[in-house]
Amino acid sequence: MTELSGARPDIRQISPSWFRFEGTSRVFWDNDLVKLPPSVTLFNLLPKKQSDFWASKLEPSSFTALNATAKYIPYDGKFRSLYVVGNKDFAVPPAFAKTYLDQTGAKFEIVNIESDHMPMLSKPDAFVDVIRNFAGEKKQD
Repeated sequence: MTELSGARPDIRQISPSWFRFEGTSRVFWDNDLVKLPPSVTLFNLLPKKQSDFWASKLEPSSFTALNATAKYIPYDGKFRSLYVVGNKDFAVPPAFAKTYLDQTGAKFEIVNIESDHMPMLSKPDAFVDVIRNFAGEKKQD
């Protein structure tokens, strides 16, 4: 593992506008349910019924976990690490994603796919293809 130096920006400075902070305890996904409901931010490629179902399962996140600066990164090239980017993912703003991807010493293989934030739900076949390809499995006809 590679030891890191320097802190990443406070999550409140780089978070999407639909994050709602409960002090420094929890982070919720419901700050703007009129303009940015989960059907727009997280599940924008799912039919409404499915989007509503998955939105009903959302829980708050830990502020501490989301705001943490890693002391060590395990994805320093000693083993392959994959970062899948959905080009219709409105949940992770580019500035937020960069805080992971641009960590000193971080080495990711980045794959872009036509999906939202939850490709395993919205584009499961494409997502499985990415994982199989990453694992070295040859495509079967």
